[in-house]
Amino acid sequence: MLGIMEGPKILPSGILYEGEDDEGKFKWKMEFRLKSEDNETRIGISVTADYRVSGLDRLLGRSPFALAEHIVKDHIVPYFKYYFKESVETNEIVPNLVYENNSNFAAILPELTNLIKNIEYGLLSISSDNINGDIIIKNGKFTFTKILYKGKVLEDENVLLELVSIPDKINVKLYSVNIDEVMHSLAQKVKMQNYS
Repeated sequence: MLGIMEGPKILPSGILYEGEDDEGKFKWKMEFRLKSEDNETRIGISVTADYRVSGLDRLLGRSPFALAEHIVKDHIVPYFKYYFKESVETNEIVPNLVYENNSNFAAILPELTNLIKNIEYGLLSISSDNINGDIIIKNGKFTFTKILYKGKVLEDENVLLELVSIPDKINVKLYSVNIDEVMHSLAQKVKMQNYS
C-alpha cells in the first residue's frame, strides 16, 4: 500500500501524525497528547482509522481496529520498552537508630560528640516546637547542617554553638547508615538486571 504520511505536527497539547493511501480507501490519524500532573507527564494516545473495507480486505483480516492495534503493539509499545527501561530499584536505606534523647542540646553534646566518632556515615535529626533540621555525619564528624530555628535558617559552622545556646528541650535522634551494604546490594541488582 502506497501513500503519504505527514507529521509530526506540533499541537498546543501534543503531536499529530496523519496519512492516507494513494487510492483514497484509507486515512488515519495518530495523536499523542501530553498532560502534566503532579511532577509527572501523562501521555494519551489516540489512533483513528477510516478504512473502506472490501471483500478482499476482510479475507486478509484488514480492519480499522487491526491498524490501531498494530500501531500500538508494534510501534508504540516497543518504543517505550526500549527508551523507558525499568529503573533498577535500590534497596531502601534503613538507618540504624544509635541514640535518642529529649533534652537541652548543651547537656547532650558531649555524649553525641563521643558517639559520632564511631559513625562513618550518619544523620543527626533535631526537632522541637521551634527547631527542625538535620546534621550530616561523615567519618565521625559533623559536616553539613541545615537547621530551621524560629523561621531562621542555620547552616554554617556556628550551628552547634547556636544549638548549645538554645535553652529549650530538643528531640535528638542519631542514626548510622552502612553505605557499604547499600552499595553491595545495589551492585548485585545491577548485575542481575544486566544478565536478564
